[in-house]
Amino acid sequence: MKVQENVVLKPYTNYKIGGRASYFVDAQSEQDIFDAVEWARKNNQPVFVLGSGTNIIVSDNGYKGLVLRNNVASYSVEGKRITAFAGVEFQTIVDAATKQGLAGLEWAGGLPGSVGGAVHGNVGAFGGEIKDVLVSVRARTPQGEVKEMLVEECEMAYRESIFKKQDGWVIISAELELQNGDPVALADKVEELREWRRTKHPVEYGNCGSIFKRIPVAELDKKMFSQHPDMSGAIREEKIAIAYFIDQCGLKKRRIGGIEVSDKHPNFLVNITGDARAEDVIILIGVVKHRVLEQFGVFLEEEIEYIGFE
Repeated sequence: MKVQENVVLKPYTNYKIGGRASYFVDAQSEQDIFDAVEWARKNNQPVFVLGSGTNIIVSDNGYKGLVLRNNVASYSVEGKRITAFAGVEFQTIVDAATKQGLAGLEWAGGLPGSVGGAVHGNVGAFGGEIKDVLVSVRARTPQGEVKEMLVEECEMAYRESIFKKQDGWVIISAELELQNGDPVALADKVEELREWRRTKHPVEYGNCGSIFKRIPVAELDKKMFSQHPDMSGAIREEKIAIAYFIDQCGLKKRRIGGIEVSDKHPNFLVNITGDARAEDVIILIGVVKHRVLEQFGVFLEEEIEYIGFE
């Protein structure tokens, strides 16, 4: 386990944004993870666990502490169950399940990120969420205990989990249980969704995925639907897609510095120039939230995480 100092985080994020980490460990084994966390405890340093860097904004000032990059990426398939270390790319698991004729993850075709990140944020799409197939999680608690947790203990909710709500958790591995399916049909569905994302999402630019959480229909004033009849077309799984509000506010292609509201999918704020700053993102998020609140009376809540901000 090697502790590096003053490491630039920008290359490790999907956004290609971020300053330097005071300390950085690229964990290649479970023992590396334990050693790194213990090193941070002894040196009184906070720890941020980095996976694929897909749903985060890292401060221009970096992270004052230890960034632990989880690069432990082995997995196994036994019957209908897949056990994967947190560092495994989620698409690797999707492909493994498809090849084995195991159904339950095809909704995730094309979703970026790692297994640990997927569990951390209870990733989901097209009516599916990882909590639907999650059996258990092995994690290090904030108190330093390694614990095997059933899914019921993980406090999974829409884009939430106990690991996201409380600092100090380190996800080590996850066990998923799937169902039998037709490998050909599953592969077709996965590829269909991958193509959909390539077409509908601005994957050609640095981004951190959808910025804002969808809003449950039940939380909106019913008068809004009569005032905006086309809003019913934005309902996804009993929630309103935030892209609708951003689009209606005329914010597509609104730019601050190197960050722009995507005209392909307005809930993505893309690094259009390739050299954008976190400050640009923060300002543009503020602009979007203000305009949507002003025009619709709707308060937007971010689903992405802010790393290194005071």
